[in-house]
Amino acid sequence: MKSKLPSYLQIKSLVKCFSFIKNSSYQGVNGIWKIQSKKPGPTLGITIHTHGNEPSGLAVLSHFREKFPLEQNIKNGTVIFVLIKIRATEKFLIAKNTEEKKASRFVDINMNRLPDDVMECSKNDTRYEVQRAQELRKIWRQFDVGFDIHSTVQECAGMIMNIGVIHPQIIRGFPITDIITNIENIQTGKPAVFFYGNGSIPVMGIEAGSHENPQTFSRAIACTEALLKNLEMIEGETKAGNRKYYEYFVDGSIIFPDDSYSLVKPFATYAEFTAGQKIATNGQCDIIAPFNGHALFAQPGTTVKNINEEVMFLARPKIVLLLS
Repeated sequence: MKSKLPSYLQIKSLVKCFSFIKNSSYQGVNGIWKIQSKKPGPTLGITIHTHGNEPSGLAVLSHFREKFPLEQNIKNGTVIFVLIKIRATEKFLIAKNTEEKKASRFVDINMNRLPDDVMECSKNDTRYEVQRAQELRKIWRQFDVGFDIHSTVQECAGMIMNIGVIHPQIIRGFPITDIITNIENIQTGKPAVFFYGNGSIPVMGIEAGSHENPQTFSRAIACTEALLKNLEMIEGETKAGNRKYYEYFVDGSIIFPDDSYSLVKPFATYAEFTAGQKIATNGQCDIIAPFNGHALFAQPGTTVKNINEEVMFLARPKIVLLLS
């Protein structure tokens, strides 16, 4: 971790927080920290480490245990922190180099590319993420609002990952102006957030920035604080009024047919492309952009190790949203 971080966000504190939540349980499920106020209100589910190598969620947890103790400051409702990937997070925290950190993203499969029938999979299915999703389903069902904290490989100023309808009153005060929409309808498999609540609750995630950047940790904490204020679960108000946002509507993706393909160049976050532009090739067949737009979540470099997932997503040209 980088030295500019305050002590409660440095690696020793994150390891301490991991140990705390790993050994915390609720309804027989490990990796759960439940904070319940004395007054009724919504149940907010905050999910962290959907991918093992994204530590901003642990930074948020550390903040609300050490810097701003949530148990002492919650006014209404219930907050449930869920450490989704215990085993993958453990691998990340003991990783000795960049390659080991990359390898800690998941154990068997990507938790955001779950099989459509994951909840019906046989109990004999030994894949860690399948078993963990089945175990967590009864916890996820209790959410009235779902908030999933992520970070990215590439540098970015943060993204709000919106699922379904945009809820301006919930994201008010987030220090992020880019909103990604429709990705859940384009990606392969089911994201974990698909199973939150009763299927119609407000759900959003954030990509807070690159994995271990101090600004990423600060951004994730600021978003979580704003959300708690917007839900009137802690004291304080976020700034109201109109605010300009930029929507990136995901309408396609690039998936390599086989490992002979490579990108024609690395694509930065939001890199523009035009309809008909060559995106990837194997020397004989090309993959062409179907419309004008922006690249999102491109895998780094030009060659790709994992062709079982999207190499990158394709968003339509950004549009301006004025939300109050």
